[in-house]
Amino acid sequence: MSIMSLTKIEINGNGSVLFLESGSARGRKEYVDGEPTGRLEKDSAGRELYWTNAAVEFNGQDLGSVRVVCPDEEVLNLGMGEKRFYREGRLRVSAAREFGLSATLFVSEFLADTDLSLFDDDESGSLK
Repeated sequence: MSIMSLTKIEINGNGSVLFLESGSARGRKEYVDGEPTGRLEKDSAGRELYWTNAAVEFNGQDLGSVRVVCPDEEVLNLGMGEKRFYREGRLRVSAAREFGLSATLFVSEFLADTDLSLFDDDESGSLK
């Protein structure tokens, strides 16, 4: 019997999401004690969660491809190459012996319009 070692770190920040797939949102399945329940996982407000893969910028750092989770399925079903910004996100990095390192960005809401005041003056496109 092997024992899995698991470590998680969560950090808050803002940034942008560049969608890598088109119309690819999937329901985030709920598990209890490692077993699927057949239901979708919900956030603290009771909203069902969906996910897709995207290129993510978090606190000014390019993270590459990361799983993005959001309660709004439609915002995750944008076309490939679409970019959206978020003011507040929670990045969870997990390390498990059997599965390696993985990162998941949880965004409760994307900004409806790009707020240019979020950008630094260096015109790099990084959010403050």
